[in-house]
Amino acid sequence: MYFVGIDFGHGETTVSRVPGYNGAPVSQIAIKPSNNNEGKKIVSAICRRNNQWSLVYGRQDYKLEDVREGFKGRISKMSMKDKESMREFAKLIFQTILQNDTDLTYSSSDDKNFELGIACPSDWVRLEANSQQEYLNFFREECGLPVDHCIKESDAAFFTKFRKYASNDKVFVIDLGSSTIDFTTYSDSKCISSCCWGENLGAHRIEDALMPGIYGFDKNKENVAKLKQFKINNGLTDNVEAAISLFVRSAKEEFFTENRDSFRLRIEYQELTQNWTGSSWDICIGYDISKEEFYCIIANYMQSIKETLNNAKIKLSTNGITPNRVLLSGGASRMPFIKEYAEQIFGVNVDVDQQPECVVSNGIALYAQKFDQAFDELLNSLRNIDFESVYKKADTDATADAIKELVPSVVSKVKDCSGCTGNRMRTMFCDFIRGLDESNTTFKNLVLSKLKSTLNSAARQAIASAYKKVFNLDVNTSDVNIDVQANILSFSQESFQPGGGWYNSFTVWIDGASGRFDFTWDKPRDYSERCKIADGVKSYLTSHVSSMNITYGNLDSVVENIVRQVVYYTIEIFKEKQLFDMTFKQ
Repeated sequence: MYFVGIDFGHGETTVSRVPGYNGAPVSQIAIKPSNNNEGKKIVSAICRRNNQWSLVYGRQDYKLEDVREGFKGRISKMSMKDKESMREFAKLIFQTILQNDTDLTYSSSDDKNFELGIACPSDWVRLEANSQQEYLNFFREECGLPVDHCIKESDAAFFTKFRKYASNDKVFVIDLGSSTIDFTTYSDSKCISSCCWGENLGAHRIEDALMPGIYGFDKNKENVAKLKQFKINNGLTDNVEAAISLFVRSAKEEFFTENRDSFRLRIEYQELTQNWTGSSWDICIGYDISKEEFYCIIANYMQSIKETLNNAKIKLSTNGITPNRVLLSGGASRMPFIKEYAEQIFGVNVDVDQQPECVVSNGIALYAQKFDQAFDELLNSLRNIDFESVYKKADTDATADAIKELVPSVVSKVKDCSGCTGNRMRTMFCDFIRGLDESNTTFKNLVLSKLKSTLNSAARQAIASAYKKVFNLDVNTSDVNIDVQANILSFSQESFQPGGGWYNSFTVWIDGASGRFDFTWDKPRDYSERCKIADGVKSYLTSHVSSMNITYGNLDSVVENIVRQVVYYTIEIFKEKQLFDMTFKQ
């Protein structure tokens, strides 16, 4: 079994996997041909190639038709065009994974050798509780991906370091994406919901800051207008801005990762459109600035980042938290001033992976592996439940409760039965006892209630035990409620007739009472005597019911039905808790 995680980022997408339980580390599945780390990520964009949707593998594709990028968003807020782009992009990514990783086999959701997980932006869930479920449903139902797990991006990032962190660490996760920054705080391995928030300070703000300067050159503006007219004249789609945005993003990443002395942008006409009729060397966009000029342009953005981190420290302090661990995730974490600011402000060493853009997909795959282990632990716990004993205990307890609840009514009737003989009183009690079978609604409901209570307790313990053993987390399972419907077995009718086991057991006190009260059963008894007999029978029944010899009919089929329901509902709840609640306890 393999465990695969996909991080559908706003700017770029990565895929990671863990091969089973053999101790092999998490690694990336290549998405595009490359001899270096560039093959492990791909820009989140699509285009038309030979009139079919295709992934955008690099700058050679920016000129193709229908180039679309920046389409990721909250599902309920997305336009139809963005939904289509995201849907086609997700399908292509999944197809590419299966093509590039021949270890993975897939024919249907029920016939595959891997578990698949995705991550939802953390701040979406904070802003709208059902965003995570919408996100999951979109990829399952509209994109057709066999997704098994959906956790928050910050949880995924945190989980990559989960084993390294001490249980009492205070961890502040800064997930810097293309569109937003998500801040998530963990204390004692638990997410502190009051210290989770987002800011609209994603790395796209850098491209936004550069664009006025790029388009500020009259020559560039004239060339772009010329290019657009060429596309119109030739019946081509106008996606010039989308293509230029991708070129700028690529140049920005090269500037930071290679620590260049200048920001240089050269885009030829032929790189922005097909069938260009001019010279292949014609420059459409030209823009060169020094390193100092570049940092001057993004100075406001850098200042906003610094102020936001300062405010974050104050907010955490107000909530009594001083982080001793700071974790950066997201490709934009490569910008050196992010780590520099974080270390200055929080005064601790900051964790940044060599490939920060892969942190979330790594965490998803690692989590899927651990969740599978927890799932096995859950099944083992359920297998260890003695369901037959659970049923018998529920039945016995319910019988005792039924007698305690219903005996007072017959006791009152016996006491008020003026002129009753001892035989008449005995008959009244025996008729009552004969009514304690499957046709007694009160009794049936009591058995079912006892059964549900016991089985819910077992399910809660099984879920909590699985999380504790695998994740070392205390998960609150008090809300777990399994609505088991069981057939309540009939008692043997013969047992309630004279000479039957229950009849004889329930009349033993009455039959022995004549000696104690010195009277015969065939004569009327006065009120005082009726009270002594009635109270005596009540005391006997309520104290000796657990020792009654109960014989069951076809108990196997009843137990089999209960086992099937408990396993099914517990698994559903176990999966639901990790899909839609906080993965890590709040």
